Amino acid sequence: MATLCLTDLSEDSTENALRRYTRAPNWRRTIHDALIAAREVVTAGPPDLARALRDAPTVGLRIESGIRPDVTATQVALYVHYSATGRVSEMVRCHLALLNELGFSIVFISMADGIPDADWQAVRRLAALAVQRPNFGLDFGAWQDLMPE
Repeated sequence: MATLCLTDLSEDSTENALRRYTRAPNWRRTIHDALIAAREVVTAGPPDLARALRDAPTVGLRIESGIRPDVTATQVALYVHYSATGRVSEMVRCHLALLNELGFSIVFISMADGIPDADWQAVRRLAALAVQRPNFGLDFGAWQDLMPE
């Protein structure tokens, strides 16, 4: 196993600058690691692309107005949620209530499957808009999909 080391920082030495970004000052090991990373990208890239094209998500599996729409709100919080069980915890509900107290109009976006109806209704009582969408694109995908709403 290669040992980690620190090198002196100097603006006039490009060799040291490149070595700082490696695990150790060993070019052979650096090239080896780069080839492994390249092989992983080439191997995993096509299947990932095929899956993304085949399983293109439909935006907005479920979109419902919340009970707290505020047309005068000057601040909007996009709250992105995920839970493997589908449940919306009490901690999340408290967080949503605090955002309301701070004057935010909340767009609640969950990427969890099978949210129980009681949890969904609890979220709707705290949000201006409640959305359940496929777990695709993670937080950034949710923001991109729902920003126009």
